[in-house]
Amino acid sequence: MDMTEASPVLALVGGTLIDGTGAAPTRPCVILLSGAQILAVGTAQEISVPDNAVVIDVAGMTVMPGLIDLHAHLSLAPSKDPWSAASMDPFTPTQTDLVLWGAAHASKVLEAGFTTVRDAFSFHDNTMSLSLRMATASGLLVGPRIFTAGYVGSTASEVDMRLSGQIPRPYGRTADGPWEMRKRAREVLRDGHDWIKSFTSGGRVAGAEEEDVWYVNHTTDEMDALADEVHRYGARLMVHATTSDAIMLAVKAGADTIEHGWPLTDEIIEEMVKRGTVLVPTISVYSERGLLREQVQTALRNRATRQVEKRLASFRKAVEAGVKIATGTDIMASAPTMTHGENAFEITMMVRNGMPPLAAITSSTRTAAEVLGISGWLGTLREGMTADVLVVEGDPLTDITRIETGVRYVIRDGKVVVDKAPARTPAKA
Repeated sequence: MDMTEASPVLALVGGTLIDGTGAAPTRPCVILLSGAQILAVGTAQEISVPDNAVVIDVAGMTVMPGLIDLHAHLSLAPSKDPWSAASMDPFTPTQTDLVLWGAAHASKVLEAGFTTVRDAFSFHDNTMSLSLRMATASGLLVGPRIFTAGYVGSTASEVDMRLSGQIPRPYGRTADGPWEMRKRAREVLRDGHDWIKSFTSGGRVAGAEEEDVWYVNHTTDEMDALADEVHRYGARLMVHATTSDAIMLAVKAGADTIEHGWPLTDEIIEEMVKRGTVLVPTISVYSERGLLREQVQTALRNRATRQVEKRLASFRKAVEAGVKIATGTDIMASAPTMTHGENAFEITMMVRNGMPPLAAITSSTRTAAEVLGISGWLGTLREGMTADVLVVEGDPLTDITRIETGVRYVIRDGKVVVDKAPARTPAKA
């Protein structure tokens, strides 16, 4: 798409607008973009297209905000033995290898229409996502806008237990007790991360098939201290929690988002609604494209088969109760689940399990932007907002899979970075 200085305005004309706010669609729409900003949004009757604008006819297509994935793992390398202890270890490939993999994955995520991601870190290493964030922000790498999460966790928690027994654990990278939690959080925030990620469940025994319901990784004092320290610095806290006690511990401590978050009890849901705690459910991990695939190790597939209905039932219960839900995939190249670029399948799974299509799109746009604290300039298509736009063929409100299969244009900061329009055949002379 040729955007010259002589034609600074890009006009999207004739499509259906889903603006990300949750409002009903506008048909037909006109959206004017100038530089990295949205100049005007409305109907053809309301907005005049400048004579020198570059016009894209999007009739028969749907225009929506660029999507946001709140649980990405960009810098992990594919493993020949998925979910072995060593495959989760950042020291198997070099850090340079992982940054290069991260760059490749970031490109695929952008091509799928996700213009913003929260990178949920690459296990004990906290630095690679910072490199990717700088590269995409500076234009060195064409990829999504990246918000980074650095790891803070206790000894023998999920991440610490996943490290291979053959490779020494990086002692000093975990924290025990309230003051160690505060110090470790300060160190990670000093590095420049936007978020802290911790785990209140999982990993009691490396390679274990189930997460024991009684095993909680942190004490109440530790979690309270961690959440308090993170919020004192103006940062936010995401917590992996997949047992009821672990979820409640994180919610009561003040976690901003609960990752995975199942099983949810009535008491937990009531507490989340009261506090405004956001659920990032990552339900596509437990699907035919995830742990239920035939290629997955038998033990893990059996575990997923036993747990899948509980997980999906928790999601449906949260939707019905009005828990605030935002989209995240938990895609990681080292695991036998979806691959980067299939991120929109999470939205499909959300609709498949009871969330209305418009609500699922809102969870991936405005709500996700609210989680990141950027809803004042991103996540909706309104005048003055940043020009991150996704255009898909067809109507995702009647067929949500169009977001997966129908990507036509992706615009980030006003620039067309993905153009899948059919090539025009030159006219014969």
